[in-house]
Amino acid sequence: MEGKEHTFIKRRGIDDRGQVSWKRWPGCSYLCGAYCPGSDKTRSFCTGFPSFGPERRGAPVLAFLRVSDKPIRLRSRVYQPDNVIILDATLLGTVNPADGLKHGGFVIINSNKSKDELRKLFPDANIAYVDALKIAKEELGVPITNTTMLGSLIKITNIVDIASLEEPVRERFGVVAQKNINAYMRAYKETVMIKA
Repeated sequence: MEGKEHTFIKRRGIDDRGQVSWKRWPGCSYLCGAYCPGSDKTRSFCTGFPSFGPERRGAPVLAFLRVSDKPIRLRSRVYQPDNVIILDATLLGTVNPADGLKHGGFVIINSNKSKDELRKLFPDANIAYVDALKIAKEELGVPITNTTMLGSLIKITNIVDIASLEEPVRERFGVVAQKNINAYMRAYKETVMIKA
């Protein structure tokens, strides 16, 4: 994030799997409590909000995140994200999650597909993938991938220092914090990058 005013992220997921609770997702509240890379004193600033149509279980949901080392005054939808996070690969048949992705940005996807399959889906984009569903089931005991995908997001973007997430995650999750830390750290280590 150094030298860049904002990092814009668009997130695609499914309702009832933690997607709408964007403000509580690490993408906003935990990142705001974390330190910017290369600094032990500068905390990040964040804004995040969901955008969804019919409120029904299983409906596609879109959410946005802005992260900066400066205060953020902009409150509009993100039309050209630096990166796109796809929490649920079943969306690939119904919407184009990478719509508007800036050149050089990453599609960060929860998927167990092969590199070749993902390259066919996103032929011109940089891709980062991890089987976050498997990790979430093994580490958290539930198929909710949002905290797990945080590890992939940070590995690709370096928007905050991953070590500085521990304190805000412990504050948010209490007795189950370690499971969440294990999940995002595993995703951080297991994320695979495919350059365009």
